[in-house]
Amino acid sequence: MPRKTFYRYFDGKDAVFTALTDQIMLDYEQYTGPYAEGEKRTSEKEMEKMFLFWYEHRELLSAIVRSNMTGLTLEQFMETGYAERLGKRLVNLPELEDDSKMFRMTTFFTTSGLFVILLDWLRRGCEESPKEMAAMTVQLLTRPLYRALP
Repeated sequence: MPRKTFYRYFDGKDAVFTALTDQIMLDYEQYTGPYAEGEKRTSEKEMEKMFLFWYEHRELLSAIVRSNMTGLTLEQFMETGYAERLGKRLVNLPELEDDSKMFRMTTFFTTSGLFVILLDWLRRGCEESPKEMAAMTVQLLTRPLYRALP
């Protein structure tokens, strides 16, 4: 596509990146969509779907890393509400209201941590299977992170 035509549709590479991020997140939501009737929803299944999706899109994730766009990706993920939507699928804290500051902090903490885990997995060549990564991640997310201080 000629540059002149390209800039008729986009203001610059950040606008292209924003459009790409929006599309990939829509694809992710469709990929991880609702469960079949009678299918039990579990944390392990949610994590496995996430790792399978990104395993299938690892070239895109690699391109994001090579282009030094990981920070912009995370910002876009937070600004567009995708982090909070993913958090609602993962964070099981009924005492938190969806619009509370604590819920927002919890979802950002969880989803940004998952993003870094994805990047590390990618950098290590996706050595573990998506199923193995899901099991390890669920184990990480379901146990206390810190020892109590005296």
